[in-house]
Amino acid sequence: MRPITTFECQSPLEKVRTRHSRYLLTLASHVKELAQSRPSLSEGEKKEIEKRMTTRYPNAGLTFLIQMSVDPIARELNGER
Repeated sequence: MRPITTFECQSPLEKVRTRHSRYLLTLASHVKELAQSRPSLSEGEKKEIEKRMTTRYPNAGLTFLIQMSVDPIARELNGER
């Protein structure tokens, strides 16, 4: 018998929040890695992040929002607004 995970004990709303948080943290991690303290990324770097995210989350949808979100995330991580 396998142990029950915390995720399995969550309500449906908590599961959505957990998935959403994981997605956003993954996106921010990729942006941080590629931006290297810059406030924006090149088109090639944005496409790389989109590729990584669609590989990790193939059914997430709204792929076009990934590239639109990258520079604002990079600015936020860089302490700019």
